[in-house]
Formats: sequence, C-alpha cells, structure tokens
Amino acid sequence: MENGQDGVDRQGAADRGAQRAAALRNRTLRRLTGLEPEEGEAGRKALVARLARALRGERQRGKAGHWSYDLNRHIALSQAYRAECDALRAMRRSMRARGACKDRAGHPRSRVEASPGGGQAEDGGKPDGVM
Repeated sequence: MENGQDGVDRQGAADRGAQRAAALRNRTLRRLTGLEPEEGEAGRKALVARLARALRGERQRGKAGHWSYDLNRHIALSQAYRAECDALRAMRRSMRARGACKDRAGHPRSRVEASPGGGQAEDGGKPDGVM
C-alpha cells in the first residue's frame, strides 16, 4: 500500500487526477469538434484532421472579419490541435520503440538488412525484390 505520512493514497490520487484530465479532454474536444474522441492512432489521426479543419475555418473567419469569429474558440482550437499532435507524435514514438510500426497497407514493417550489393540489383539498378 502506497500511503504517505498523512495516510493519503497517492496512487489513488494520481488515478483520480488522470481520470479528471481525461474527462476534461473529452468534454473540451466534444465541445470543439462535436464528436466523441476515439482511442488509438486512427482515432487520434481523425481527431487531428478534424481539429485542423476547424482551426482553418476559424482563421478564415478571423481574417474576413466575420461577426461569428470567436478569439476564445480560436485559442482553444489551437491549444487542442497542438496537444493532440504532440500526443500523436508520442504515440508513434512509443510504437516505434516497441517495434509495432506498420506501413500504410497495415503490414508490420521489417528492418531491411543490408545486402552484399548495397541493395542494388544488377538489372537496371533497382533495389532487391523490385521488378
């Protein structure tokens, strides 16, 4: 049991803090995008794309001097976009570190081993395995 001197469960407090932060993130993103954020890399990519579109629209309204432009919404969109991009980058980094990266077709990536010919074939200089 991880209790401090004052008897407070530090792990429980950390869990509650993380839950509050996740709830705040979900509520803010729902308010900004109108959608419930999805888990995983694909969901995060879709969310970043939606935030980018909303931010682009808000910038255009601001430049045009439109009456519906809201500086506070613009700031909130910008902060959410940066935070989600950072989280996506961190997710990709951790996946790369675990070796769980996949190519665009969804196949696991493998490290290409160096061939004796430096990866070049004798038939026109194409890499090995390419016809």
